[in-house]
Amino acid sequence: MGRVIGWSMVGAGLALAVSLIYWQQVPDPMPTHWGPGGLPDGWSSRTVGLLIMPGMIAVLGVLLPLLMTTDRRCLSPNNQRATGIILGAMVLMLGILHLLMIQAALTPGHRLADATVVALLGLLFLAMAAAMPLTEPNRYMGIRTRSTRDPGIWRRTHQFAGWTMGAAGLLTVLCSVLPGEAKYPLVLTAILAGAIAPAPYAWWLARAAGERA
Repeated sequence: MGRVIGWSMVGAGLALAVSLIYWQQVPDPMPTHWGPGGLPDGWSSRTVGLLIMPGMIAVLGVLLPLLMTTDRRCLSPNNQRATGIILGAMVLMLGILHLLMIQAALTPGHRLADATVVALLGLLFLAMAAAMPLTEPNRYMGIRTRSTRDPGIWRRTHQFAGWTMGAAGLLTVLCSVLPGEAKYPLVLTAILAGAIAPAPYAWWLARAAGERA
């Protein structure tokens, strides 16, 4: 876990360094929220706008690993690898979002590259897909339902989740190239389906096992 925290702090430090480099160039207030199409609809002070992402990376990089230490099962090699994959992807995503926010603040019209944001969301789901089959029973990560209390159902459900989240991530990345707002309903459908499908699958596995017993 120490290595994961260390790399997160490096990410937070790099994001902070970028903020300091562009501090005087970014307008005050600066856009910090964007609606459909990448048009700004929310503003904050320059201090908040330039420090929020480095702060989120630092807090996430420390609190998540520390939270995992409260359940000894999270310290298994597979769970530590799964945590590293997910946390690494989240830190990378937040870091790139930070760069995109600064770019939008410095661009006339302050339009955010929403296609890139959608692609980043897809890549995050691909990282989660890689982590799911590694995840072993624990208190915090994974598909935790009444059905997945059974170790065999847990394993099969998380293998299935790897496929559904992977498909959702790939479809989301592909949708990022669609023009305008046409991509949003497809992305929302893909993400919800990929995230929710493993739960009814686990229920079906439990029901099938009960009928065979």
